[in-house]
Amino acid sequence: MFEAMSRTEELNAVQRDQAHKILDKFKPRGGTSTIAEKIVEFLLYARKEAPGVFFQPNMIAKAVNSLPRKPSPDSEVTKSIRSAASRSRAIMLEKHSCSLYCEPGRGYRATTDDDDQAKTRVEAAAKRAYGATRTLAAEAAIVDPAKIRDDGRRKWFKGVTAELRALETDSRLDRLLPPKPKEPGA
Repeated sequence: MFEAMSRTEELNAVQRDQAHKILDKFKPRGGTSTIAEKIVEFLLYARKEAPGVFFQPNMIAKAVNSLPRKPSPDSEVTKSIRSAASRSRAIMLEKHSCSLYCEPGRGYRATTDDDDQAKTRVEAAAKRAYGATRTLAAEAAIVDPAKIRDDGRRKWFKGVTAELRALETDSRLDRLLPPKPKEPGA
């Protein structure tokens, strides 16, 4: 009749309960002028009350706008939360020594400590930097500088390719990648 909850389902249920308690307790201070600043205020409060708990954009919209209930996920107020997320992340990095972490399907939260920041944000940024450098090298490899008509662009391109060659031969680029997970039993 009743099936036991998986560990993940159990954790998600606990986090949902925590999230709803935080939504009920949070009272915006006022004085914050932008939606991004309001998001930051809420996520910092949530981090203090229940570190690691995720909030869907419509939950954040309810909290920061003091709405009586959660708006629909497709509402304009919820869309404004999504569009302000990157500005909120920049504020958190600049002023609060943490970051906004988004996990698709789960929502947003503030990073909780240095370990969390390294695991969730720095590792992802390092992978993007590594991938972007490899993509840049591949894109540049198909260009013949002699066929670039604009002298300024040709000079710039030659400088970029010289820097790329230096990056490709420098083992520091490979060290940007996080360590591979250990094999079970290893």
